[in-house]
Amino acid sequence: MRYRIGPADASRTILDLRFPERPLVIIFLSLVALVCLLAGLAFAIGDESAASPADSLRAVCFIGFGLFSLCAIFLFSTGVVFPRRLLFDNSEGWLLIQDARGAAEGAIPYDGIAGFSVYRAVAGGIVRHSAGMDLRRGGRWELYASRSNEKARLFTQQLASKVRLQAQPKARPSGWAPFPSRPAADGSVLFEWQRQTRPGAMVISIVAIVSFAAALIGVRPLAGGPVAAAVSTGFALLLVAAAAAGILRTAGQRTVIEVGRGTVRWTRRGAFVRERSFTAAVGDIAMIDLSLTFSRAETAISLLRATEVELFGRYRQGTFGPGEVPGILSFLRALRRIDVSGLPPGRRLALAEALREAVVPAATRTPQAGATPDTPPRKASNTPPQ
Repeated sequence: MRYRIGPADASRTILDLRFPERPLVIIFLSLVALVCLLAGLAFAIGDESAASPADSLRAVCFIGFGLFSLCAIFLFSTGVVFPRRLLFDNSEGWLLIQDARGAAEGAIPYDGIAGFSVYRAVAGGIVRHSAGMDLRRGGRWELYASRSNEKARLFTQQLASKVRLQAQPKARPSGWAPFPSRPAADGSVLFEWQRQTRPGAMVISIVAIVSFAAALIGVRPLAGGPVAAAVSTGFALLLVAAAAAGILRTAGQRTVIEVGRGTVRWTRRGAFVRERSFTAAVGDIAMIDLSLTFSRAETAISLLRATEVELFGRYRQGTFGPGEVPGILSFLRALRRIDVSGLPPGRRLALAEALREAVVPAATRTPQAGATPDTPPRKASNTPPQ
């Protein structure tokens, strides 16, 4: 997955999200679904005189895996959390974030972009070079990643030569508005939203989970013994229980962020779970980070203390040793994070920007979290990195 530099002229440059591996994954899942469904039907409608309970379980196993593969195709095709298109408008001085239909989801003024840079990152033990956009008030969006440093640098050079970050932003783009807020009785500012659930995606997810669980239960004749069969059945039941807990946790979920009187208070309520909340002092927040990388799809806004910025950057880039894993896990559990998985990418950005404006004073804003740059984050300019 990466962005490709598309049509460009003196005033506009378009970046389109590309997923070159997607056709191969879809073809593979389609073949798996076809083979499993045919095998399941063969066991289900086989010779009745020779049929056995084991054949019925085999039919359930193969049909379950087949249905799960079909559901995976849908979820894989629609589950992208990155904006589909980025439009750099030099004439207006704005970056427009658009969905697949070209509708505006969000926007960033050019003076909110610090520049473009290349970072060395590690994901799954593989060294990769990340070309991305550094936001002036915190956060970084990865635009291109490659195991080749030269390719990442070339992407950055091409983009920097086309985007004139020194352009002065004009009026707010039409069709886009900041994240909505409202004043409270005590003078605080409230940001709130209801988690949106797509019924179709919910149904597909439930079918996928039930199908996979059924496949695990049906694998008993192939498990090679009662212990293995018990393990597969237990895992299937555990999977269904975890999925049911997740559905109950997000049902009717409503989030409220209150900024005022020197504090930020986050509260999340659900229809079937108890309320959760935390409160942070405004003076204790050095950075509000919302970053996107292809290796880690962040679905939370992090409120970072000054002492947490460097470690958070190392976590995001994977530049920590095996012996540091327990400390990293402990650090992440204690991190103050606001779940925004129920918002589209553009709205996540708009909320992060609104919180930065309301919380982090200009005098205390720190550079974006990061470590081990191939080229350091640049100021807003049109000069490619050397």
